[in-house]
Amino acid sequence: MLELVQNLKTYIQLITSNTTWDIFIRLLLAFLLGSLIGLERESIQKPAGLRTHVLVTLGSAIFTLLSIEGFFGADPARVAAQIVSGIGFLGAGTIIKTGQYVRGLTTAATLWVSASIGMACGAGNYWTAISGTTVALLGLIFLKHVERAFASRRPPIRFILTFPSEKYSDPLISSLLQVFLDRDFRLMDLKITPRGDSVEIGLMVVPPEEVSLANLYEELIRLGARDVRRF
Repeated sequence: MLELVQNLKTYIQLITSNTTWDIFIRLLLAFLLGSLIGLERESIQKPAGLRTHVLVTLGSAIFTLLSIEGFFGADPARVAAQIVSGIGFLGAGTIIKTGQYVRGLTTAATLWVSASIGMACGAGNYWTAISGTTVALLGLIFLKHVERAFASRRPPIRFILTFPSEKYSDPLISSLLQVFLDRDFRLMDLKITPRGDSVEIGLMVVPPEEVSLANLYEELIRLGARDVRRF
């Protein structure tokens, strides 16, 4: 009985020690900051969303903590270097090339930034982690509008296409994008939203100086679009 009480006291001291709580705070901060970036990606239906960014940030923080606390006498920078290079393989999985258009580069970059934020949290550099997350969100949210403003002087056109769920597939998206790219449209945004038994695909494009929308509508209907709306 006495030994059990002593073990319990030791456990309580471990839980309430400054070191233990410091580790918990670092991991919790990594979770919260990763969530903020993940929510921004999730809100616009990107392939890597909330959970992916949280896990990348949290995993980077844990690896950094282990490199500092878990291997006494070892060089912590060695594990950090492997995180920097290793996250590139995960980011590459979010990049999709369709014809002349490449999707997913920004999402891959946010995974890379999320890993750096997690490393900062794991190392206890709280101000670096919070500042980095703030600047990253400013870039993702506000620079998008600046980019669109300078992309072209011609006003963009938004199309809302509705396809039956059974017709939706990656080849369909590739064919759809190719229809616009073949006509020299500049693709600015793509959003995919499930709607019950159908899938709604929103496209924001900048048209070329001369374009015939009649042939464009015919091509979209041929691909299986149930409804085509232009705004």
